[in-house]
Amino acid sequence: MTDAIILNRMYVGDYLGENIGHEVINLMKADNNNNYIYINPYGKVNDNFYNSKWETKAIILTRWSKRKNNSNKTISFLEVLAVSTGVSLWEDEKLKKDTIGDLIKEKIIREQDKNNCATFGDVKNFISESEKIHQLHNMYLKQESVTYGEEKLEDIFQKNTGNNKSLYVTFKTTNIKKVAKNKHIYLTDNAEDKRELDALKDDNSIVINVNKDTPNTKYKLDSNGDYIKDKNGNNKIETNFKLNFSKQSLKQYIINGKNNKKNLEKVYENIRAIYTESNYKEFWDEDNTTKTYKDMTNEENKGENFYIEKISNNTNFIEIIKKDYDELAYSNLFYYMFKTYPKLFYEFAKAEDLDPDNGGLGIDERELSINEIEVMREEGNIDLLINYPTQKTLIVIENKIKSGINGVRQDKNGNETGNQLSKYVHYTYGYRVKKNSSKTVYEYKEFTNEEKEIKLFGGKERNNYNRKYYLFVPKYYNLTKEFVNKNVKEFVKNAKKLNDFKEEYKIVNYKKIYNFFNKYYIDESKKPKYYNEFLYALKIHSYDVDNTQERQMFKRFFEKIETS
Repeated sequence: MTDAIILNRMYVGDYLGENIGHEVINLMKADNNNNYIYINPYGKVNDNFYNSKWETKAIILTRWSKRKNNSNKTISFLEVLAVSTGVSLWEDEKLKKDTIGDLIKEKIIREQDKNNCATFGDVKNFISESEKIHQLHNMYLKQESVTYGEEKLEDIFQKNTGNNKSLYVTFKTTNIKKVAKNKHIYLTDNAEDKRELDALKDDNSIVINVNKDTPNTKYKLDSNGDYIKDKNGNNKIETNFKLNFSKQSLKQYIINGKNNKKNLEKVYENIRAIYTESNYKEFWDEDNTTKTYKDMTNEENKGENFYIEKISNNTNFIEIIKKDYDELAYSNLFYYMFKTYPKLFYEFAKAEDLDPDNGGLGIDERELSINEIEVMREEGNIDLLINYPTQKTLIVIENKIKSGINGVRQDKNGNETGNQLSKYVHYTYGYRVKKNSSKTVYEYKEFTNEEKEIKLFGGKERNNYNRKYYLFVPKYYNLTKEFVNKNVKEFVKNAKKLNDFKEEYKIVNYKKIYNFFNKYYIDESKKPKYYNEFLYALKIHSYDVDNTQERQMFKRFFEKIETS
């Protein structure tokens, strides 16, 4: 048999929109203390595994992740969650042990049909219709007492789309290790993305190019040594030594040898090294740390994992109306809280533990007032503009969840002259940025004196104002201070009277924001209206990774067990 590693992507796809993903079991133990793995999609793998041509040496469980680099380019990569070795195809093992009588007893096949099933292989062929295979699969699960929270998988998944044809388990494993807490393993398929990710990662992360040191693609040549072309005019490939991550398929097979036009021996070696070589040891749990439902939900372990929460705390209108990633909805929530409860913003803005360099505001208390505050929404297209007239302080807050820096302006030669961030700076100094009458050049129009007074920019005293600029972003966005402020000062100086501009936009991550507001009200009775909903909305984006689908899946899984 030829050795193989399976790369399997989890927590992705439209199917998870209303269903519980079957891969939810992969990082848990069943009640019988065994670990089972479901391979996306459909729970099936290549026929070569079933007919013993390929042997599964490891399954790498991953999720698809993205980061933005300092040029606002999105980099896609695989984040490793766990590795499983010592795996065996679960259903094939059960078929070898079963008897025709068992299948008749369970009404999988009829008494009069038993003569058509001379061998166990014939049994599988005979019941090839998907519903009958589903019944057979559930019979095996019942025989082995595969339950979670004392509930059968067929009952937990019963309302899933197409459940009457579903399979729930692909492999049984004797060894599974998760990536260690606060550690990250990222896989890329090219050197350029590795360089970009290396520049963004911290000391607790490692980036691995699976195609490191692989030979170049070998092309077919004719007798004259010229490339043979296919019907599209491309060079015909004889052997491809590199693995390109699939954007569509959720599983990929890395075969330790030649398979069709591929030879991924070096890729196999690179991936195998991740879980076998000692220099990667610190990135893995020492032992199998997966737990049963009972262990995960006992008082000692609650809060250890993001998905172990009371159901009542998991239900929120922002999720119900599917606005989890809607920047406008979040900006409106901030606006409501800050405008309705000015003392809340006062305490938030001056909190010492929210130092700007560590992800918060940390504004000097002398620049604030408890009672006098004007919170403006979309003033000058700014998400939140907060004014303290007597303290002569303006605070600009731009809220980002998924989008990049927008409003890029160019001159007639295609050179960048500004973006939305520089535009907001100009606005707070009393300048509008508009195209001239010929629509070819952007011009900076100063507000009239009357407008300056109306816009509360201090009139003649506007140059004495303190101005603070902030970006609220999830930590997983990885938007850097260097990128945000790149060119902003240069853009700003294009306007007259702003040559001495020295302020910078500071990054405030949602994790810090959530931690502050979560601790602020200890007494439940004193919380403002909708405060718990506000907290939940913040928490969605407080994690180090964008794992909303993963959390929703576990929420549904645990909710189904608790309410059954």
